[in-house]
This record gives sequence, C-alpha cells and structure tokens, in this order.
Amino acid sequence: MRIETLFTTPEAPRASALQTLFDNRVPAPPAPAKSEPLKASTTGYPSYAGAGLSRLNADWIGTLLSSDQEVRNSLKRLRARCRQLHNNNDYAMRFVNLVKRNAVGPNGIQLEAQLQADQDELAEQVNDELERGWRKWCRKGNPTADGKLSWVDVQNLVWESLIVDGEVFLRKIVGFPDNDFGFTLQFIDPDQVDVQFNRPRKVDSARGTVQNEVRMGIEVNEWLRPIAYWVLDGHPAEGHVKRTAIPASDMIHIHMFRRGNQTRGVPWLVTAMSRMNMLGGYEEAELTSARVGACQGGFFVSKTGEEYTGRKNKDDGSVEVSMEPGLFEQLPEGVDFKPFTPQHPNAAFPEFVKAMVRGMAVGLDISYPSLAGDLREVNFSSIRQAVLEEREMYRTLQTFAKDHLNQPVYEAWVPAAIPRKQLALPAAGIDEYVDPENLRWVGRGWTWVDPLKDVQAGKEARGSGQTTLAKLCAAQGEDWRDVIDQIAIEDDYAEKKGVILNFAVTKSADGLPAVTPDPSAPPVPVKDGDEEGENQ
Repeated sequence: MRIETLFTTPEAPRASALQTLFDNRVPAPPAPAKSEPLKASTTGYPSYAGAGLSRLNADWIGTLLSSDQEVRNSLKRLRARCRQLHNNNDYAMRFVNLVKRNAVGPNGIQLEAQLQADQDELAEQVNDELERGWRKWCRKGNPTADGKLSWVDVQNLVWESLIVDGEVFLRKIVGFPDNDFGFTLQFIDPDQVDVQFNRPRKVDSARGTVQNEVRMGIEVNEWLRPIAYWVLDGHPAEGHVKRTAIPASDMIHIHMFRRGNQTRGVPWLVTAMSRMNMLGGYEEAELTSARVGACQGGFFVSKTGEEYTGRKNKDDGSVEVSMEPGLFEQLPEGVDFKPFTPQHPNAAFPEFVKAMVRGMAVGLDISYPSLAGDLREVNFSSIRQAVLEEREMYRTLQTFAKDHLNQPVYEAWVPAAIPRKQLALPAAGIDEYVDPENLRWVGRGWTWVDPLKDVQAGKEARGSGQTTLAKLCAAQGEDWRDVIDQIAIEDDYAEKKGVILNFAVTKSADGLPAVTPDPSAPPVPVKDGDEEGENQ
C-alpha cells in the first residue's frame, strides 16, 4: 500500500493511518512516570536539628522578616541602649577606642596620589599639588561646617558613630562660604532621619506620575536606590519636626550591610550588648556587697527568747551600737551578738567575669586580652597570633573607610577646590585626578611583631620580586616616596657633615639588595675560642 492511499482510503481515518505507519517503524515511547507532589517528612523529625521542636528549645522563637522590617522594629531601642553602654560601660568604651586607635591612628588615612609618577615629571608635580591641597583642607576648621573638627577628628567620629549608632550621615556642602575651598561636610544625627517615617510607592497611570517609596526616612526608587533623605531640621527630642528632602547626591550614608536590600545600619554592639549590660549589673552588685562586707555589722539575739523592746531612745525598738576602732561595749544581760560578714566578691568572681568578657570579645571580633587589658595568661605565640588577626580586621575596616568615606569626600572636594584656586591644576583633568586607579589611600601601619624575622622576610620578598617597596611601606603606614626622599636627605646631610654611617645598602653578587658593613667601620673583635670571622 502506498502512502498516498493512507490519506484517501475511506475505511481508514487520516489520524489512524498515520498512527499505523509510525507504529510499524518507531517503537512506542515508555509511558511517562507519574509525578507526585513533594511531601513533608512522615517521621515528624526535621532533617536539620536546628529546626526541631522540643521541650529544650520551645522558647527558641524566630520570625521571617525582611531586613528593613527587622531594623525598623528594633533600631531606636538598640541605638538608645548602645549609647547608654558607650557612656557608662568600660568594655564598650574600650572597644570604641581600640577601633579608633587602630583603624584611624594618629594621622588618619592619608592620600598618596599616583598619576604615572615614575614616567612623567609633570605628573609628579600634579601628585604633589593634590597631596598639598588635601593636607591643607584636612586641617582643623575646613572639613566640617561648624569649624570644630580636623579630618582625623572626622574619621574618629565616623567610627564611633558606626559602632554605637550603626550608621553615619554626612551632608556634602559645595560652595560653602566660610572656608577657602568652598567645600565642607555636615554631620547629621541619625535620629534626624526618622525611622518611623514610611510611605508606600504610588503610581498614577492617568497622570503619568510616580511617588517614590520612603523607607525609614530614605526615599528610594523601584530598585531601592536612594533618591533623597528626609531630614528633620533638628533633633526630635528638642521638638524639631519639620522635614526637608536632601538629594542623595548631596549625602554620604555609611553603614555596614548585614543583609541585602538593607536601608539603615545597625549598631555593632548588638551581639555583645546584653552581656555588657548584665555583667555591669553583676559587678555593681558584687561591689555593693563587698562594701557591705567591709563594714563590720551583726545582730543581737536574745538567749531567753523574750521579745526585745529595744533601747528607750529608739522609736522603732531596735538595738544600735556604733562601732569604732578599739571600742568594746558590754551587751545587755541575756543578749548575744551574731556578726554579719558577707563574703564578697566570691571566689568564682574572677573566672566568671573572664568568661563573660571572652563572649563579648568573640561578638566584637577582637581578642580577649585586647578587650580586657588582661595579659596575665598570654605567651609570645598566642599574643602574636591574636595581634595578627586583629590587624587584619583593622585593615579590613581601613579598606571600608577608603571606599565609603575618603574616596567619596575626595571626589567632591577636587572639583570644588579648583575653581577657588586652591589647586593650581587645570579643570580639564578632574576625572583623572579623582580616578581611584591614580590614588592610594594609606592607613596607619604597625611596627613588626617579630622585628628581625619580619624585616628579613620583607627584604627577601622585595629582592625576589614578590612584593613592592610601596606595599612594605604601606604596611608601616608610610609613603614609599617619602621614605626614599627622607633617606636621600639624611645620606646627603651625613655626607656634608663628614659622618660615615656604619652600614650601607649595596647589591650582592646575585644582584639582590644586601646589607654589608661599611669598610671604614671598626672591626668586631673575635672572642677566644671562636673561629676567625665567626662574629663578623
């Protein structure tokens, strides 16, 4: 039978004919497996123990909220409690001071301009001009509108606010009349950006208008990108209630993210604050009990069991004896004295306090010896490891400050300073001046933990090309060009004064830097019993 007849045979419908043909040529596909809906475990026990319910974790309650819902419901109380701890708790103040001392340091994060300095003499002049102008603006009086702070002060206050308040608001004021640069910053208290001010997004299709959403005082678009900040004209506790929308382009809002789509920041003390508060109360109770125990006291007990009426001169019927050193007083007949001597602080007090402070230190990501100032049980290896870990944490904070504070402020400062003739540079190069690729922000460094080994390791890494002088100097908080310039000045000065230094940096036979004794230096005497040259 030809295929054409399959479509024209009256006895066989078209669909049946095609099915017959294909059945003869292609094997029938297997029947599809029947899909069943995903079912919960029938055992009653979850796969993860943390999700189980029992009498041991019945009080472990969790809620699924968005990041902004979590912050909105808790931020005001968290902030108020953290401020109270910062004002009164020794450990909270200690942590804030440690961060400021290490993340900022005595000189703050400094600018090192790098516009092709090794290739172009003109670029070197541009670098010097940018650094000179920036240092001038950083002096006290220029960085803030009130004229009270230097740039180092600003950096310290930013870190203090991040830890205690969870966020920082800095308003950029371009065209400021009260300094030579026409640019300054204004600190805005986080309380002035009201967490309770919220507004839903509204779209009017008929008019073609959109009213942006306001989340906790910050106006955002459909992508949750900040558009404006609704700021009260003063602190709400002082009765200020008038709101003004400040464009997001004029505001620097700094906070660390704990979750995606987070609009406001959370204080850093959140995980340690309960321990801090409870330990503070416990220490106060122990101190009070110790003061009571230091004062001799007791009770009078009647041996006969008769009701005691007390002295006639006491209205409440109690017996009272004033104790003075070297004074002994005869008790009434039939009355015995039972001393009251509470033993506080108890023997477990030091270990308990240490355990609580260790928990705080873990929550704050810092070592116990640093937070407690307790170095009694450390050795060189343990303290070295703790110091190295902390320095990595502080370097991370410095990087955060470079990206979220220094660079944004610098990018706004340069175009404001050039028209005011505070930078002798052409305005056409602004994009190049503020390009992060042409800048290096150098934070404070630290001395070597093990000076001899660390210096030797740095020298070998530099000699083998595994690092650069710039990185080695930056680790110490120094500008490598300043170091080279200073060495040249010192060597030149010593040569003019006829002073011969004991050691000179030369190149060894393999071409690597090496330190060799100066030939004019006096020889080192050889001790008896040593091989010749062993101590050289």
